[in-house]
Amino acid sequence: MRFAPFQFWQWLSSGGWFGQQPDRSTHLEMAQTMVGLGSWQIKNLGSSQETLDWSNPLYGLLGLVPAEVVPSPARYLAHVHPDDRDRVRQAHATWRTPQNLVTPNLVAQNLTQHLVTQHLVAQNKLVAQNLEAIEYRLLSQDGRERWVREQVSVEWSEQGDGVHLTGVVQDITSERQQADYHRLIAETSQRIRQSLQVDEILQTAVAEVRRLLGVDRVFIAQVNSQGCGYIAAESNDAMWGSIATEEFPVEVITELQTVYQQRGTIVHHSPADQPQAGFLHYLYQKYDVQAGISTPISTSGATMGLLSVHQCSRTRQWTAKELQLLEELAAQVGIALHQGYLYRQVQETAIVLEQQVQERTQQLKQQMLSLQILNQQQERLIHAISHDLQTPILGMVMVLQRLAKHPEKPLSRTMLDLMLDSSQRQLSLLKSLQEEAAASSPMLKLDRKPTQMMNVIDRALNDLQPLLANSNTQVITQFEDGLPVVAMDASHIHQVLEHLVTNAVQHNLPGTQITIEVGMDDGRSSMMSQNNRRYSSDREAPGSRYPWQHSPCLYCRVQDSGRGLQPEQIALMFHRPYLRSTHNPHITGLGLGLYLCHQTIKAHGGEIGVTSQAGQGTTVWFTVPIPTCVTSAIDLAS
Repeated sequence: MRFAPFQFWQWLSSGGWFGQQPDRSTHLEMAQTMVGLGSWQIKNLGSSQETLDWSNPLYGLLGLVPAEVVPSPARYLAHVHPDDRDRVRQAHATWRTPQNLVTPNLVAQNLTQHLVTQHLVAQNKLVAQNLEAIEYRLLSQDGRERWVREQVSVEWSEQGDGVHLTGVVQDITSERQQADYHRLIAETSQRIRQSLQVDEILQTAVAEVRRLLGVDRVFIAQVNSQGCGYIAAESNDAMWGSIATEEFPVEVITELQTVYQQRGTIVHHSPADQPQAGFLHYLYQKYDVQAGISTPISTSGATMGLLSVHQCSRTRQWTAKELQLLEELAAQVGIALHQGYLYRQVQETAIVLEQQVQERTQQLKQQMLSLQILNQQQERLIHAISHDLQTPILGMVMVLQRLAKHPEKPLSRTMLDLMLDSSQRQLSLLKSLQEEAAASSPMLKLDRKPTQMMNVIDRALNDLQPLLANSNTQVITQFEDGLPVVAMDASHIHQVLEHLVTNAVQHNLPGTQITIEVGMDDGRSSMMSQNNRRYSSDREAPGSRYPWQHSPCLYCRVQDSGRGLQPEQIALMFHRPYLRSTHNPHITGLGLGLYLCHQTIKAHGGEIGVTSQAGQGTTVWFTVPIPTCVTSAIDLAS
């Protein structure tokens, strides 16, 4: 037969508490010793014969010697923890109150409503009532604190002429510690599930461990990305100082990892079994550690930190339960860290994805804007072509219709000139369409060959001689002595010169003077003034994307004495789309020449720019570097 402690006590009592067994005291104390109980008894409650007795095990719980102390309620209350004393005093007073005690007849009629032990009632000698138990702390004579559970039984003789109180005091310190242990693990696990903030979980863990074990310091150490250790969380008694600022160098971390891999949890009960050298010895000496436990924090097979407990006030024999607590809590902390890092990775990934979405959205907006601009350019192109082609074609139709009506009449010189002019304008428009196709190509291929710049200029001026003669334009060339042969695409440079000279002729009145100057720059000082750079077509440093950065170069200036340009014209000089002349409405074309000049010079790795003031002429300049290596093509799309 197996009973709970209080049932076992009642079972023994039923055998003759009122003197039926002469050796009842011996049996009682043996039973109390077996189940860890102390007891007291008040006989003849409320009468002049009332007495109070304590069992020897109860003296032991209080740390007293039976022969030296007389039992009394006041002496017992003196050993109750001050925080629990009023509650215990009130419970004892309640137990002694008559209205809280039932009579034997009421017990017999309500067996199911009262906690009455059936085998006691069946004896027809004794009726008992169990009152509600209370739990509180006792302080023994040596200062140790124990948790106890006290329960009282009220007993009557069958004649009802005697009332006795029997109290059982059970030491439940280990039970409470076990309950605290499970509560700590449960609460820590719950926090891990409810929160993903690693710092909060770590701080809660060290505070709970310190409260539960009653130690002076608890801390969790981790290793940062540089391989050095630091204190991630700490709970400590201010009397013994904080370890939060302590750092663990890389070599110390290597030493500790080796020790913990070999030994797992490390336990020191006193200075006698502490290490006499190494970092742990230094740490224990610096912070007055008398006893300590350290256990690794691991998750997924990787060590992620260290959970340490320090007792500084005294030495301490650690129990197996305390070691188990720390190891299980270290496992929970490992889970917290793992979850926290996963959550952090998710957050970082979400931020990156959000940035990518924003960047992609911005790119799509830019593409949409580019498409809108392209559509506008195409509309302007179609309008320009239809408008400019309409006039010469109508002129040709009118001439042909006249010839059809009067075939016998010969064409006059005026008619021939009109037809020739219309044809020239149509050819000019077709050439502009070819320029548009060339400007739309992202890749400009260069055929670099050693070339003398003076020869390219001479050929270009020779091809433009009819235009120069008709406009009465004078061209002056100024070539610096000793110009080197440079690797360039002569055909593309020829087109650049043609565009620049043609623009100077067409956008100015007849009789304009044009000066073409060619020289060499050594690369150490720019041939362009700050004012020139202001209107450079390239916003980056010259040559920054090319292998011949800051190398010597040839420069060429094409300067006219015409009417000059407005600032808003200069700002758009080398850009698409399709600038039309505001000075000469009879000029046809789509205005892509300067844009193609820009593309050609850029492909050579040079710079191109313009300076001008209204009424003082215009100067367009460009440079051609002298490269140390040659490429066949430049990707203009970049």
